[in-house]
Amino acid sequence: MGQHAFDALLDSGRIAAPGKERRLHGNLQLLHRDSEIVASLGFGWVMGHWLHNNRLAAVVAGGFFFILAALLTQRVEDPDDPRQLANSSLRQTAA
Repeated sequence: MGQHAFDALLDSGRIAAPGKERRLHGNLQLLHRDSEIVASLGFGWVMGHWLHNNRLAAVVAGGFFFILAALLTQRVEDPDDPRQLANSSLRQTAA
């Protein structure tokens, strides 16, 4: 197996787990691998054109997007969480 993410993309059958877990493992590898490839191909352009090769601006932008992701995950509802079930039933009775 090569050392580059592109090698894993070309030979994805070798990295997936055998049996029933193959599809799930392959999908997780696909999500991780493709995001790495997009980041490696696109971030140099973003660094040069939007951030003017300022590394501190890249760190600040990363921190901003990390906080944004944390805030957005608060909106995700888990149907199996008993606390959210109680809150949703209260909202339905109030409406």
